[in-house]
Amino acid sequence: MRDLVEITNFIQRRPDQKLILCTLVRKSGSSYRGVGSKKVIALSGETSGLLSGGCLENAIEMSAKEKFKQLPYVESFSTLADEDRLLGYQTGCKGVIDVLFEEVDREKLYLQIPFGVPRLAVGVEVSLEGPTLGQRKFVKNLNLKDENALVEKWISPLHLVLIGCGADADAYLPIARSLGWSVQLIDYRGDLATAERFPGENVQHLAVDKIAQSVSQGTHVAVVLMTHNYEADMEILLGMKEHRIGYLGCLGPFTRYERLQKDLLNLHDVKLAQHLKSVVSAPIGLFTHCNSPETIALSVIAQIQERLIETKSANVWTMILAAGDSKRFKGVKALAQWRGNTLIARALKTANAFSGSSTMVVKGGHAEQIAPDLAGTHQIWNELWSEGMGTSIAKGVTTIRRLDPNVAFIIVLPVDQPFVDDSHLNELLRESQKTGRCVLTAGENYMGPPAIIPRKFFERAEALTGERGLKSTLGEGEWAVIAGDEAAVDLDTPEELEIYR
Repeated sequence: MRDLVEITNFIQRRPDQKLILCTLVRKSGSSYRGVGSKKVIALSGETSGLLSGGCLENAIEMSAKEKFKQLPYVESFSTLADEDRLLGYQTGCKGVIDVLFEEVDREKLYLQIPFGVPRLAVGVEVSLEGPTLGQRKFVKNLNLKDENALVEKWISPLHLVLIGCGADADAYLPIARSLGWSVQLIDYRGDLATAERFPGENVQHLAVDKIAQSVSQGTHVAVVLMTHNYEADMEILLGMKEHRIGYLGCLGPFTRYERLQKDLLNLHDVKLAQHLKSVVSAPIGLFTHCNSPETIALSVIAQIQERLIETKSANVWTMILAAGDSKRFKGVKALAQWRGNTLIARALKTANAFSGSSTMVVKGGHAEQIAPDLAGTHQIWNELWSEGMGTSIAKGVTTIRRLDPNVAFIIVLPVDQPFVDDSHLNELLRESQKTGRCVLTAGENYMGPPAIIPRKFFERAEALTGERGLKSTLGEGEWAVIAGDEAAVDLDTPEELEIYR
């Protein structure tokens, strides 16, 4: 994100110069930068940004200067062994990148450079072929797969909240800033939370009982609790009971975290204890054996980066189960109206927000009736639907694996659970990535879908029969749960539909 800020500043400092924007739009083999990486070149020779580790920069800059009258165009650059010799040396990378060259359009810069992105993911589709080459438009489907277009996923920078301004807080700031993150520092101790100690930073001195309400919320927010005061941590955690955040790390050994869990349960706060279990990282950090503030800060920030940035690129499908005959509902449940939409429309909206076009609907007893509502969506008919949900899960997993052999996770989403949102599905994904387990939703007297299945359990899912759910095949240590009282609500009868309407 920091490089995009620097590129934006580079452009704004040159209001009258012709500038060329270079975007990495495709790659094969090994490459230093990922798809969507950007570089700006001025005809004067000045540049900002990188598309390689340095080995291709001269060739890219030369192309831009020699062909600027041909803009826009796409050109390939290779580090394959035979072509490396043309550069005068061999890089050993063995990769090919395709780069889109276009003139910087200052009036539509908001489509070319993702600066000032709102607190959610935004998709911009870039045409790569024909007369529309280089044209851009905002799209909702972040997982669009088209050989002739690129969908750039613009994700807002992370927001790091450090609760505790002790000496160890200083180590986080330079690393977070280098990544382009925003930082919020909070402490109940006035001698620590001062502008003098943290010049230019967002520092707040608040009473312990006021801290939780000042913590920003959202899946882009990472909170590190580092007061080194057990009672203060307890009170802050109690205040964050309803918070939706992407990451919560509690500094200290695992025994301290276990004590927090136990004390919360003793307070009869089961919901908070379950929420903490699904979100909290304890022991904190990606690495072990860190013994200095700097190495601990690096370890924690690496863990946050892995959870909140890298996980967004996971290859995930959502499987909507709409195969039952709705005997208790006495009608086509998937087409029942709920708050202005049919249940199937609501499920598709949630799935598309989470996994885009990587969505599969498993049909059964009312396949013909719901088919018109599934236009443009992957769908499969389960001929064994009457034997039970296990057969539908098996059919869906097999079909998805055939369509996408690289799928890493599959969400199971019944059509009759309308309170599920993409935020809850993201929690399932994060917990599964953290633990390697199947993850189910836990509500009051309920444990089941929506759930997520990681790749190593796909074969078990494909072997399901009858009414057996996946949990029946899992042993101790192979499954986990996250709390979701609303997400667990399923509508089996017209009366329940009316109650929750």
